[in-house]
Amino acid sequence: VLRPSTVTLITVLGLNIAQLVNGALVVEFIFDFDGMGSYLIEAIYRQEFFAVQTLVALVAIIFVVTNMVIDVFYTVVDPRVQAQAS
Repeated sequence: VLRPSTVTLITVLGLNIAQLVNGALVVEFIFDFDGMGSYLIEAIYRQEFFAVQTLVALVAIIFVVTNMVIDVFYTVVDPRVQAQAS
């Protein structure tokens, strides 16, 4: 019953995971929790560019890995979808 909509569902779930990671940074800053978000803001204020680059790269890596996992799930859920090398 849900087979036709699973690809769309996987896409939405993947985007939500990426938004959760980015939203956690904002929530940490607003509610003054100790974590990556507060560390990122402090690093920006102190002009610690290496720390800022590292945290931005970490968030980007999480986003890319999440999208790669989603692409693998596409082929598991729907065998008609196959990765093609270009």
